[in-house]
Amino acid sequence: MIYNNVFISYSWDNDKHTDWVKKLADRLEEIYEINVKFDQYDLDSFVDKDFFMEKSVFETELILPVITTGYVNKANRRHGGVGIETALMTSRHWEEYTKSGASNIVPILREGDIVPNYLKGKFYIDFRNDEGFESSFQSLLNHINGQSKVSRPAKKYSINAMPSIQEFT
Repeated sequence: MIYNNVFISYSWDNDKHTDWVKKLADRLEEIYEINVKFDQYDLDSFVDKDFFMEKSVFETELILPVITTGYVNKANRRHGGVGIETALMTSRHWEEYTKSGASNIVPILREGDIVPNYLKGKFYIDFRNDEGFESSFQSLLNHINGQSKVSRPAKKYSINAMPSIQEFT
């Protein structure tokens, strides 16, 4: 399954971080099959920011929270825009999890080594090292493409009819 509609949630920690998140969004948006919901593209004084956040959380296929220490603090305390998005994402996370045992929220670890409380049971994609950006980005694309797991081998024989093993020396 390809996740075409992606929402990026992040904390406005500082200009450097905001620029990095835009770089990530730009790289994703350049791909024909991916549409990115991102405040820097979609939000201005004419748009209701709360409605934007609600639609982004519930009407996209995949959510990518960019995790920093600031993000974790705001998420766990439900503070600011991150707090609103976290309240919405928590609801979505548990609804999806109870139905299928998984949720379409993939944490992007940008800083530190902790994630918001409701995401502690999930793996993350590690973007903490800028030198490894391309490798991490490829891992993210594999998740978006539904190729984040290794395929199981095809079944070849039965336990009741094991093939004979011959050693060649």
